[in-house]
Amino acid sequence: MTPLNTPSGSASLPPYAATSPTPEARIVTTNELAPGIVRSWRATLGAARVANAGSGPVYMLRPDAAAPIPSPQDAFEALLEDAEADTVQSAALAQGRQWVAQAFYQGEHRTLAALRLAAGLSQRQLGQRCSLGQQHISRYESGKHKPSLDTAHGMARALGVDLDTYFAAWQATVATAATAGKT
Repeated sequence: MTPLNTPSGSASLPPYAATSPTPEARIVTTNELAPGIVRSWRATLGAARVANAGSGPVYMLRPDAAAPIPSPQDAFEALLEDAEADTVQSAALAQGRQWVAQAFYQGEHRTLAALRLAAGLSQRQLGQRCSLGQQHISRYESGKHKPSLDTAHGMARALGVDLDTYFAAWQATVATAATAGKT
């Protein structure tokens, strides 16, 4: 272990953390480090600084694993979760979904997605009410998978419609998917 003198006392660094000595010391601030490095640094040293106060070597810590970079979809999902957690924003989202259903999915084009939007639900919310994952709801709404009778009954109940209405929406979903596949 490599000793490190800090203002709050002395700490030890593991051998992999030390780099070759440099002529002057440099204090590495946390805003210069990636989040994974900061987590590793804090776990190893606590609140200690990363540089020697004298003319000794500069110690740089390497993260154990690369910090994951959030995708734009993950950021959007986090934003949506925050909005749905707030009762006022959640109600506004539900009203927006209902408006989309009324404006774009009226008449003979009542698909499963239209039923869900008319109920003011996201795919994730519908999935939670039916004990299904969002991915399954997406597959049913795209017409890629046919729901079982039990699944159809659970989804119809969660959407507040009867099985006949659900079945008609399923047929419209399949017809829409077939038409979209031909173009």
